[in-house]
Amino acid sequence: MMALHRLLPVLLVLAAACSMLSVSAIAHGPKGHEGRAIAEAQEQNAVEDAGLSDVNSPALGEVGADTGAKPSRPTITLGEPTGAFFRALHPASVHFPIAFFLLAGALEFTSIGKRASAMRDTVNVLIKAGAIGAIVATVLGWIHTGLWFGGDTMMQWHRWTGTALAIAGILAVFLAGRSTRGALRLLLAAMCVAFVIQGFWGGELAHGANHLA
Repeated sequence: MMALHRLLPVLLVLAAACSMLSVSAIAHGPKGHEGRAIAEAQEQNAVEDAGLSDVNSPALGEVGADTGAKPSRPTITLGEPTGAFFRALHPASVHFPIAFFLLAGALEFTSIGKRASAMRDTVNVLIKAGAIGAIVATVLGWIHTGLWFGGDTMMQWHRWTGTALAIAGILAVFLAGRSTRGALRLLLAAMCVAFVIQGFWGGELAHGANHLA
């Protein structure tokens, strides 16, 4: 009964997050890196079509001859496999761990030097919710790109920083259960800075370079 009482705030927060997830997804259009990939694929297809038309065009003196049907070529369309729905959830899912951990960090540092057990319990709940959200966002991020390790420097930093933040969130849950808070506060400070930078990198990938300008 006591364990259920402690988990109830986490479950309520996650339920609210899930209910807002579909609304948040609407605010995000196609990602910039996806648009570039699709454009490159379409351009490549157009070039191949043009080359294939030249090959299949009737030679001089053979006008009117039956050249046969143009061979069919499979078209690769990006962003339309079965998992498209789950890939689309990644941009919306990242907002929740960012908010949870930034709020947890703010409350934890305002409680330094104070005896506020209720505040500590709130911070611990936010850390647990943020850790779950970070894991979900990271898994959806890998689904979003697939098991693809390519990309430019920005993509590499965004990919591996997000994965590291999910691992750090799990570590924060264990540190939150300890009586001393020094290590947890150092970790939260580093995570808050990393989340802000990670959000900027995500914006650059989704909306293009220098998107804040």
